[in-house]
Amino acid sequence: MKIKICGITNKLDAFAAVDLGADALGFIIYEKSKRYIEPDKAIELARQLPPFVQRVAVTVDMAPRTILDLDAERAFDAWQLHGAEKPQYCEKLKPLRLIKALGFPLIPGVKPDAYDVDAF
Repeated sequence: MKIKICGITNKLDAFAAVDLGADALGFIIYEKSKRYIEPDKAIELARQLPPFVQRVAVTVDMAPRTILDLDAERAFDAWQLHGAEKPQYCEKLKPLRLIKALGFPLIPGVKPDAYDVDAF
């Protein structure tokens, strides 16, 4: 079993999660979230983590160009898409490692197998 702790906003919480055995940490880059962290702060914090902890940027309907620009910093190992992103959206982000969160009911007319992502 792998454990991902999401909503990391500061160094103390990040290292506490790592010390407790978290395999991955999620940084929510979505301004409407209570656990929002500014992209620059998330990048800075992600770079301080031990090498075997996965760093996941969590976004909601963020413009693909913005994700690609942020990914150029090479601070995150994967991008979790938590909005109404459709398969065509995900195609624009390849070859990034993508995790697609699916809500219920599913997006009308879209089946999970239509997504070219690394995980759900």
